[in-house]
Amino acid sequence: MKMFKKLVSVVAVTTALTGSLSCLYANENQTSQDMQAFSYEFNAPVKTTGPNYSYDYDPVISDPQIVTIDSKLCVRVHVRAATTISEVRIDDKTATRRNGSSSEGDFYIEANGTKNYKVYARDSNNRSTTRDNIYLTVSDSTKPTLSLSKTYRNGYCYLVIKAEDNNSISTVKVDGSTIDFNSSGETREYRVTQSKTYTVEVKDAAGNTTTEKIDININDDKPSLTLDKVLKDGKWYLTIKSYPSSGARISKVTVNNTKINFSANGETLDYAVSSSGNYTVVVTDNYNQQESQTLYIDCNVTSDSYKPTLTATAKDMGGIMGIDVAAYPSTLISNNTLKQVTVNGTVIAIPAAGGRMDYMVTATGNYTVVATDASGNSSTQTVFVTVPTAQAAAGQTSSSSSSTSGSSKSVFKIKQSSFTLNGVTQKMDGAPTLKNGRTMLPIRYVAYALNIEPSKIIWDASTKTVTIYDGSNIIKAPLNSKTITVNGVDQTMEVAATMINGRVYIPISQIAKAFSGVSINWNASTKEATIIRK
Repeated sequence: MKMFKKLVSVVAVTTALTGSLSCLYANENQTSQDMQAFSYEFNAPVKTTGPNYSYDYDPVISDPQIVTIDSKLCVRVHVRAATTISEVRIDDKTATRRNGSSSEGDFYIEANGTKNYKVYARDSNNRSTTRDNIYLTVSDSTKPTLSLSKTYRNGYCYLVIKAEDNNSISTVKVDGSTIDFNSSGETREYRVTQSKTYTVEVKDAAGNTTTEKIDININDDKPSLTLDKVLKDGKWYLTIKSYPSSGARISKVTVNNTKINFSANGETLDYAVSSSGNYTVVVTDNYNQQESQTLYIDCNVTSDSYKPTLTATAKDMGGIMGIDVAAYPSTLISNNTLKQVTVNGTVIAIPAAGGRMDYMVTATGNYTVVATDASGNSSTQTVFVTVPTAQAAAGQTSSSSSSTSGSSKSVFKIKQSSFTLNGVTQKMDGAPTLKNGRTMLPIRYVAYALNIEPSKIIWDASTKTVTIYDGSNIIKAPLNSKTITVNGVDQTMEVAATMINGRVYIPISQIAKAFSGVSINWNASTKEATIIRK
């Protein structure tokens, strides 16, 4: 019986102790399970040390995502460590702590587009964790900003590209060719060597693209230059008038290769000449941009008081070279008028009261202009004109036949964006229309129908005037004006020239007056205009 009581006592004590130990084990076991779950979730090994089962683990990297911080798209990760976090790097860039404690918090860097990111974290015990191939998508629908301009520097022309983006610029292309560009945006000068339209494309890391175009004429900013001559006290002077473009300075002026003193800001200067001949003036600015002209001076003429006033200068008429001729009878003779004005013997249409006109030339060389008044007094001036190769070739082609390329018959119909030329349908980007009861035709396509070459149809945006060179005739139609000029003589139209969808239209009744050898038939029932040139 005593043995039984002892056994029961031992069992009771043991049971009590065992229960206590079981409870202790249960608590320890629960902590171990929690750590194992933690280790499983973050892939961090659990380390148990010492009698109190304290633990340590590698830094845990979690919750990588793209967020907006301070108006910028950023990569953010959450990092937890058993001790103080010493370092966090994203794509080898040191990340900035956003919040949290020394052993836990959010870290971020500015995003570099949609791609795989790499994250590295290290704690004060030198335990570290690296996670590769974290693929994040940048959600960005904002296009890059892009502005284009041009500048001149050290004699060269540059396309100035300014591009920025709220994320990161991945590529910048000029006419399809990728150029070096700062991913955070910048203003960059890209040297250009041709006059043409340049296309610039900027793409950001999210794939958003902005495209802009700019027309660049590398000779746009040349100095201005006009030449004249004047007789003072029996002595001839070459009058040079030249000014630099905005922001530039004139660095050198030469007359027949001899440098002369000239203001850097430009001026009008009378340069004394002592012998007859051509005088070539070359003006150079500090960007190495040049302009040159040549003028002939006859020093044998000692008095021009009663002679007609005459100036003839070479002129670039929108890509076609010609001569700007201005002639007026002397006012010292009562009721004086001009009898004729000729260029190399060809009479040109300047009114008897005097006037001005542009005369197109077809070959490089000297052109002698003679103005004769009704009293028989004459003024003569010779000007040297350099004609571009393409213009010379066009002039040879036209002179080898007639002023046009043969007869033609064309039919235009109201509201129809095509016309027939000698029975063949031709497309237009406009259509004949009615204005104030008058039939209006696009003058460019009328010129095509009359076999006038496209190179001889020129639009001057600065004066809003279309100029057509029809053989030796020059036709000018200013926009929004009822006046059309043919060889310097004004003609009045019933309706002003107007622009529709980028094309200049004139009334059909004016075409026969402006172009030689042209007749027009109008069919009111079919609303068709037939234009015949013989």
